[in-house]
Amino acid sequence: MEGTLSAITQPPLPPSRTGSISSRGFRTATSGRSISLGGPPQGASASTGISPVPATLATGQRLCTPAPYVEETIPHSAGTLPAGASLTRASAPSGFLDDAPSRSFVNHDPLPYPDLTEKRLLRPRPPDASPHDTELFERVVHPYNVDGFRFMLDKHNLTDLYPRLLVNLTHGFPLGRNLPRLKKSIVIRNHPSVDQFPSVVQDYIDAELAAGRMSGPFSFEEVERILRGPIHSSPFLVSEQIAGPGLPPKYRVCRNLSKADPVSGMPAINSFIDKDDFPTSFDMALKVAAAVAEAPPGTQGIAFDIKTFHRTCPVLPDHKPYLVASFQGKFYIDHVHPFGARPASSNAGQIGNAAVDIWQAESRSENRLFKYEDDIQNFRYPNPLGRFSDGVFTYFHNRETSLALIDILHIPWHPEKSGICFASTTTFIGFQWDLTLHRVSLPEKKRMKYLMRIESMLSDDFEGKRFTLRQIQQIHGTLVHVCFVFPEGSSHLPVLSNFMSGFRDNIFVKHSLSNSVLDTLYWWQKRLEDRTAFRQLRPIGPVHHYKVFVDASTSWGIGIIIGPLWHSFRLAPGWKRPGRDICWLET
Repeated sequence: MEGTLSAITQPPLPPSRTGSISSRGFRTATSGRSISLGGPPQGASASTGISPVPATLATGQRLCTPAPYVEETIPHSAGTLPAGASLTRASAPSGFLDDAPSRSFVNHDPLPYPDLTEKRLLRPRPPDASPHDTELFERVVHPYNVDGFRFMLDKHNLTDLYPRLLVNLTHGFPLGRNLPRLKKSIVIRNHPSVDQFPSVVQDYIDAELAAGRMSGPFSFEEVERILRGPIHSSPFLVSEQIAGPGLPPKYRVCRNLSKADPVSGMPAINSFIDKDDFPTSFDMALKVAAAVAEAPPGTQGIAFDIKTFHRTCPVLPDHKPYLVASFQGKFYIDHVHPFGARPASSNAGQIGNAAVDIWQAESRSENRLFKYEDDIQNFRYPNPLGRFSDGVFTYFHNRETSLALIDILHIPWHPEKSGICFASTTTFIGFQWDLTLHRVSLPEKKRMKYLMRIESMLSDDFEGKRFTLRQIQQIHGTLVHVCFVFPEGSSHLPVLSNFMSGFRDNIFVKHSLSNSVLDTLYWWQKRLEDRTAFRQLRPIGPVHHYKVFVDASTSWGIGIIIGPLWHSFRLAPGWKRPGRDICWLET
């Protein structure tokens, strides 16, 4: 049982920007810049009348923070501290923390975030625009505290890693530099799945409207007037996902921004977006495994999830015309990035990466943070001077004090997907990590879900059914993920790769499973039936370069180089036949 050894004294929580609360329930930001040091709340602010928010999981009450859209860049100004406030962490024992700058705890190369504002297509405000239309067009919606990010980035010397973050949070994130100038409106018909699950789409729209992330419904004439010209409406689609044995399927409403207009020939919106303009980074399983393998006794972890992560990232108002959605003859304006937008992962990633870097700098060496999209893992390490106990170990932070370090940022934590306490086993990026035994395995729900996919395909094959490329790709993707727990399974993946090549990218044709594919699926079925299976993790030793290089060519054969030696194998005449192609050759 975790308990407090002694009380913690920390400075009060800084107030958010002051402003009026509208009838929609979100805060309209003003020009306030002064901000105080973060810490657990100690009472309401007398100057602002705003009650501090406890360092617990955020609720929908502070979900949306629109800021007025202006043409000029808001000048960078550092946050200021109230009289008597100190930048020293009061919870740190004297003499324990070294004098290393907090920036030194951020161990990654900076991502090259470009400035795309000069390339945007402006839609100036019409002289006769109504206040209602102007507010809808210029609304910038997100749950974050911009002043909190400004203060923390300055405090830890991290601002240069995120040069556009504060401007983008204030004005909205651009979708790209090469978006086309629309000469007429494009409305692409929704996917047939929308007609199959209309209530799912309506529920999604209602939730987005209630959260303030979308506005509508509007007529075609109204949406063109509000958005100051032609619009582009990409189709809705509903993705049905198997949840697991005995569970109903899950439905996800997405927007297909990769769909071209079959009527006008207009390319998809995503095709105009250069992925190189939107860098991103993730902490992959190998990085986490290395940390688990080297974890000292007593290491614990806890997982956090940012609620509707991509939907917390505001879009530049001038780019809203490219994100219109339609349903049952009505149109909806999106104020944030939809799932399926090519820049969404990078733009939202700026927010998430900055939050994690700030959290790591605040935690220093007492904790270690990992991030993958909306999932964040927090490891804490034991220290004899710690203030919180769990068994024979003591720690500097529990869940509440760790969250309090970045409560100033107003991260909307998911109340159900975020952990409730630190523990020796934790789930992250689809794996269960045992920090005591240094193991990785599949969470039971995931294991059953993947096993069900295998058994369902085998059952369908037994009934004589055939399969599409998409179905094989889904199984293949699942098994690629599972191979991290079963590394020997990598040698069983080429069979599926070879089988997929026979579809020749035809998404409509169906094929019966080959005997080799069936053997592979039976092999995986046996592995996934073992609920005790795990992979032992050990520290990686020194890297040795043995200078081994292998390559294959369908016009020659196989070549191999080992140090100073080499050899080649020429293909025999007639080698190519069904199931034998470059995938087979490289295997």
